[in-house]
Amino acid sequence: MKVVAKPGLEPLEAVLCSLRGLLVREHNHLLDLFDTFADEARFGRRWLSSSLGQLPRGARILEVGGGLMLLSAALQREGFQVTAVEPVGSGFSAFQELQAIVLDHALAYGHAPQVLRQRAEDIDIESQFDFCFSINVMEHVDDFDLTIRRVVMALRKSSVYRFVCRIIFFRMSHTSIFWHSLPRR
Repeated sequence: MKVVAKPGLEPLEAVLCSLRGLLVREHNHLLDLFDTFADEARFGRRWLSSSLGQLPRGARILEVGGGLMLLSAALQREGFQVTAVEPVGSGFSAFQELQAIVLDHALAYGHAPQVLRQRAEDIDIESQFDFCFSINVMEHVDDFDLTIRRVVMALRKSSVYRFVCRIIFFRMSHTSIFWHSLPRR
């Protein structure tokens, strides 16, 4: 039985609803992981709402750290041209399995983003994107300054890069949130 998202749901919720139905039926062991990333995608879509509302349909978007590709797939479904950078390392078998399910689903329904399997520091694209974002990624890169330079290089003039990340202070056992929008290029 195919689960179809209810009409009127936002593209992200439609994608999440359809995927969750698939997981309940065929991949129940991945539900907790999915739910965690679904909540992050919801946060991200709300956080990016004002910026995305200023972009024309078909705008080229770069997501640095696409994770499971939930938000990238939903943005692709909204009519943006999305490229996601995501290097999955070893030791993430459930993550890789779930990401493959998400991408297969997106491909089957015609809203798969382009995926670059590389580190953010290795982005080698010049002036191709209208907007860039990352959510809970910048704390994982090996070279923050190089990553910022590579992202800015990939943006067209007058484009914006927005990122948010958790900064963990181990000595204080405290987690805070940091966000920043780089000025237009």
